[in-house]
Amino acid sequence: MKSIIEKIGVEGIKEIKNEFPTYSFLYKSDNIKVRGFIIFPKEISGMHPIIFVNRGGTGQIGIFTDENIKHYNFFSQNGYITIMSQYRGCDGGEGIDRMGGDDVFDIINMHEIVSKIPFADMNRIGMWGVSRGGMMAFQTIVRVSWVKAVIVVSPIVDEIHMAEWRPGWKQHQIETYGGSYIEQYKRSPMRWVKEMPNVPIMFFVGMKDERVDPFKTIEMAKSINAQVIIFPEDGHFISSKTVKQSID
Repeated sequence: MKSIIEKIGVEGIKEIKNEFPTYSFLYKSDNIKVRGFIIFPKEISGMHPIIFVNRGGTGQIGIFTDENIKHYNFFSQNGYITIMSQYRGCDGGEGIDRMGGDDVFDIINMHEIVSKIPFADMNRIGMWGVSRGGMMAFQTIVRVSWVKAVIVVSPIVDEIHMAEWRPGWKQHQIETYGGSYIEQYKRSPMRWVKEMPNVPIMFFVGMKDERVDPFKTIEMAKSINAQVIIFPEDGHFISSKTVKQSID
């Protein structure tokens, strides 16, 4: 698979030890270099669907590593090409991570990369995002038409509300992107649900989440008639419990 990666115009290719063919690389996004990752299925047969995985966290917090990237093997195990951005300013990438600022284009610009893979089915692209990555999934789908289905796990849906609801979060907003109402609004998909395209969206929510208000998440899901899977006794970190339903 390394020859495939070499042909799509990326730099700094590194093979990651994994049971599935896995690579990290540097790619161009808005004229800066950002680190990305890809996991291939073991067997290539015909055209394969694609999953964009959007990580949570900010800056170096929550980055993909050679170890935790293996948590997403279940997608490749089921025949998907799995592609991920580390976001700008992280893990050797250039630029600054603004948690939903121009770094949204780090996701969008990976579309061109995956389009150069000869067995990538560009008509079957899904997006899976956790926490901040869920918020970025919504920011992506209002900008592009090529995402055909979305899954969000414990997503940030209202940064305006978060500033008051989560202790210390307002300071994090200020340090990350300035924290103004305008910038909060841009990162609050619940405030612009009317812009959402008509694509299938599934929400996973832990009702004991102390990082993202689960009631706001459910409120947004209901406002767009999306499916919600609730884990009554769980908190923020429920990704491992969503595998089967995500694949289904």
